[in-house]
Amino acid sequence: MKQKSNFGRGQLLWRGTGTAFAAGALLICAQPTMAQSPSISSSSINGGGGTSSNGAVALTATIGQPFAGVANAGSSTINSGFWNSLVPDPLINAQELIVNGSFENVAHTFVPEPNETLLLSNGATVIPGWTVVNASLLWGGNNDNGAVLPSGAGTPFGHFYVDLTGSLDTLPYAGVTQTIPTTPDQTYNLSFALGTVQNDSRWIGPISVVVMAGTTSNVFTSTPTGTDWQWRTITTNFTATSTVTPVTFIGNSAAGYLIALDNVSVSGPPGLRIGAVAVSGNDLRLSFPASFGHSYVIESSEDVALSVWSEIPGTAGTGNGGTMQVSIPNAFGSPRQFYRVKLLP
Repeated sequence: MKQKSNFGRGQLLWRGTGTAFAAGALLICAQPTMAQSPSISSSSINGGGGTSSNGAVALTATIGQPFAGVANAGSSTINSGFWNSLVPDPLINAQELIVNGSFENVAHTFVPEPNETLLLSNGATVIPGWTVVNASLLWGGNNDNGAVLPSGAGTPFGHFYVDLTGSLDTLPYAGVTQTIPTTPDQTYNLSFALGTVQNDSRWIGPISVVVMAGTTSNVFTSTPTGTDWQWRTITTNFTATSTVTPVTFIGNSAAGYLIALDNVSVSGPPGLRIGAVAVSGNDLRLSFPASFGHSYVIESSEDVALSVWSEIPGTAGTGNGGTMQVSIPNAFGSPRQFYRVKLLP
């Protein structure tokens, strides 16, 4: 019998005498029992299977399945078991914290002027989710009728963008700001797109913006090539120092009369948990989301009740903002073990 219990966001999977995997902060591993050649004897176990829940606790179980994992014998390979390879849980995905990052007209507040833009003064809150700062800016739509920008779709990130040069096209340039909820000392990923129009000297790059997130401030420049609209996506990260963090963009420089900003995104921290498990021979591969620049290590314990955990040599690494994978050699040649991922200071 094999069962999996889900306590909050952590998952625990076990099997009586075989191999067990966990797609959470915890994993149990025991010595597998395999025949000399791949075979599955006929049997019938009548009963449950599926998921039951009560409040924050959920139990997902399978009954009557063979060894979960990959069995190899000669030229034969069997991938068996419902828990053979655990798919990453959507709960561990990074959370989007920016509201209306592509400056869409979700509240129907855009009232286009003849050139299909809307001039907003310093302090305006007409764009849902955003406040205009520093100077006046232009809120633009894709359909500009050729009056200000070349006709056709100007942005691949929805139907709207903002032009930080405003209508005066001189310093001081405009900006936009939004305050998001954050966790102190946690690193967040920030991305945004800068756009220019390269077939008209009035709107050509390079362009640059000042980006401020909490106590972090940097200047980012886009020097595009090609013709017509050109967009460059820029990514960076910042560490929060408070429970709320203002995220602000202010135009810094422009060769022409356009600093187009669009598609702003701040990804919240992913949940710290093992998101996927795979078997390769006697080795075990654990995957989990890892924030950029943060260090992690896999720990093991023979009994979670004792709360004694030891770091596994060779499993420490630094995250790059994506999924980190760690291999535990000869995991199935060892006695039963629990595994968890730990964030290092």
